[in-house]
Amino acid sequence: MTGLTRRVDTTLCARYLHDIIAETLYAETLMKRRYICGLILFACYFATATADTLDERSVSQLMKAVELASAERDIDSLASLLADDVKVAITVVTDDQTISVEMNKEDYVSSVLQSWSVWDTYDYARDEMNIVLHTDHAVVTSTIREEGSLGDEVIRQASSNTSTVRNIGGRMLLTKITGHVVL
Repeated sequence: MTGLTRRVDTTLCARYLHDIIAETLYAETLMKRRYICGLILFACYFATATADTLDERSVSQLMKAVELASAERDIDSLASLLADDVKVAITVVTDDQTISVEMNKEDYVSSVLQSWSVWDTYDYARDEMNIVLHTDHAVVTSTIREEGSLGDEVIRQASSNTSTVRNIGGRMLLTKITGHVVL
């Protein structure tokens, strides 16, 4: 009986050891799977967050690109920074009247191009830019200073500007522009 008891003990020990090894391997495999799944989820979250969220740096870069395109009178570059459904509202105030104009992208691009074509020289600068981030958009307020010459006449104007920026298809684009000019 002693030999039989030993055999049972050895079998039980071997089975117990096998179960421990199997559980350890399963636990290690499970931990590895969880670790890999965690890495994949983090990578997906980071890629989604990067693509879909706005940050001050990316909004500022967009506004600098708008400024550069305007200063260089590059209508194609400027148009590429506007959402297809951008809404533009410009109000011009003079001593005796106020004129308000609302435009879509096509009208705005055409208006800017026409305006640039009459200037002999043209300078564009953005001052006092303030960016406020929201969940799905950013609001940028700034003062725009424009100076141009028509022959011997130099014209200077400043306008307050509010722009809305959204991430559309992984690109930062202007979706709304509101300008207020006092002449």
